[in-house]
Amino acid sequence: MENAVAIIDSNLLERQEVYQELVAVWEKTRLPKGLSTEDKEFFHRQDRARHFAFRRADMSYLICDEELLGLEDYKEKLLEYMEWYKNTYLPITSPSG
Repeated sequence: MENAVAIIDSNLLERQEVYQELVAVWEKTRLPKGLSTEDKEFFHRQDRARHFAFRRADMSYLICDEELLGLEDYKEKLLEYMEWYKNTYLPITSPSG
Protein backbone atom coordinates (compact mmCIF):
# COMPACT_ATOMS: atom_id res chain seq x y z
CA MET A 1 0.00 0.00 0.00
CA GLU A 2 2.90 2.32 0.71
CA ASN A 3 4.18 1.68 -2.81
CA ALA A 4 0.75 2.60 -4.19
CA VAL A 5 0.85 5.91 -2.30
CA ALA A 6 4.33 6.59 -3.70
CA ILE A 7 3.12 5.85 -7.24
CA ILE A 8 0.16 8.21 -6.80
CA ASP A 9 2.42 10.95 -5.41
CA SER A 10 4.78 10.51 -8.35
CA ASN A 11 1.89 10.69 -10.83
CA LEU A 12 0.44 13.82 -9.24
CA LEU A 13 3.84 15.52 -9.26
CA GLU A 14 4.44 14.57 -12.88
CA ARG A 15 0.98 15.87 -13.86
CA GLN A 16 1.72 19.23 -12.25
CA GLU A 17 5.17 19.50 -13.83
CA VAL A 18 3.90 18.63 -17.32
CA TYR A 19 1.00 21.07 -16.98
CA GLN A 20 3.34 23.88 -15.93
CA GLU A 21 5.61 23.14 -18.89
CA LEU A 22 2.65 23.17 -21.29
CA VAL A 23 1.46 26.53 -19.96
CA ALA A 24 4.99 27.96 -20.18
CA VAL A 25 5.32 26.89 -23.82
CA TRP A 26 1.87 28.31 -24.66
CA GLU A 27 2.68 31.65 -23.05
CA LYS A 28 5.91 32.06 -25.05
CA THR A 29 3.84 32.95 -28.11
CA ARG A 30 0.40 33.83 -26.73
CA LEU A 31 -1.24 35.63 -23.86
CA PRO A 32 -2.27 33.38 -20.99
CA LYS A 33 -5.52 31.60 -21.83
CA GLY A 34 -8.38 33.36 -20.10
CA LEU A 35 -6.59 36.70 -19.79
CA SER A 36 -8.52 39.89 -20.46
CA THR A 37 -6.79 43.00 -21.75
CA GLU A 38 -7.83 46.64 -21.88
CA ASP A 39 -8.74 46.18 -25.53
CA LYS A 40 -10.50 42.86 -25.28
CA GLU A 41 -12.45 41.16 -22.51
CA PHE A 42 -11.99 37.40 -22.31
CA PHE A 43 -15.29 35.64 -22.91
CA HIS A 44 -15.77 32.01 -21.92
CA ARG A 45 -18.94 30.18 -22.74
CA GLN A 46 -19.06 26.46 -23.12
CA ASP A 47 -20.80 25.63 -26.35
CA ARG A 48 -22.58 22.45 -27.37
CA ALA A 49 -19.75 21.25 -29.58
CA ARG A 50 -17.10 19.16 -27.90
CA HIS A 51 -14.16 21.52 -28.20
CA PHE A 52 -11.75 20.44 -25.49
CA ALA A 53 -10.26 23.92 -25.23
CA PHE A 54 -13.65 25.29 -24.16
CA ARG A 55 -14.17 22.81 -21.37
CA ARG A 56 -12.50 25.25 -18.98
CA ALA A 57 -11.54 28.89 -19.16
CA ASP A 58 -7.85 28.23 -18.49
CA MET A 59 -5.49 25.61 -19.86
CA SER A 60 -6.44 23.00 -17.27
CA TYR A 61 -8.65 21.45 -19.95
CA LEU A 62 -5.45 19.63 -20.93
CA ILE A 63 -5.46 17.65 -17.69
CA CYS A 64 -9.15 17.64 -16.73
CA ASP A 65 -9.72 14.01 -17.77
CA GLU A 66 -6.86 12.93 -15.55
CA GLU A 67 -8.23 15.05 -12.69
CA LEU A 68 -11.55 13.23 -13.06
CA LEU A 69 -9.78 10.01 -12.04
CA GLY A 70 -9.79 11.37 -8.49
CA LEU A 71 -6.27 10.29 -7.54
CA GLU A 72 -6.13 12.83 -4.71
CA ASP A 73 -9.28 11.41 -3.09
CA TYR A 74 -8.12 7.84 -3.67
CA LYS A 75 -4.79 8.60 -2.02
CA GLU A 76 -6.51 10.11 1.03
CA LYS A 77 -8.81 7.09 1.38
CA LEU A 78 -5.86 4.74 1.01
CA LEU A 79 -3.93 6.60 3.72
CA GLU A 80 -6.97 6.47 6.02
CA TYR A 81 -7.31 2.73 5.41
CA MET A 82 -3.61 2.17 6.07
CA GLU A 83 -3.93 4.01 9.38
CA TRP A 84 -7.04 2.02 10.32
CA TYR A 85 -5.33 -1.26 9.39
CA LYS A 86 -2.24 -0.37 11.40
CA ASN A 87 -4.31 0.52 14.47
CA THR A 88 -6.56 -2.54 14.13
CA TYR A 89 -4.24 -5.38 13.17
CA LEU A 90 -0.64 -4.52 13.88
CA PRO A 91 0.56 -5.20 17.41
CA ILE A 92 1.56 -2.34 19.62
CA THR A 93 5.08 -2.88 20.87
CA SER A 94 6.19 -1.52 24.21
CA PRO A 95 9.51 0.36 24.55
CA SER A 96 10.90 -2.42 26.80
CA GLY A 97 10.49 -4.99 24.07
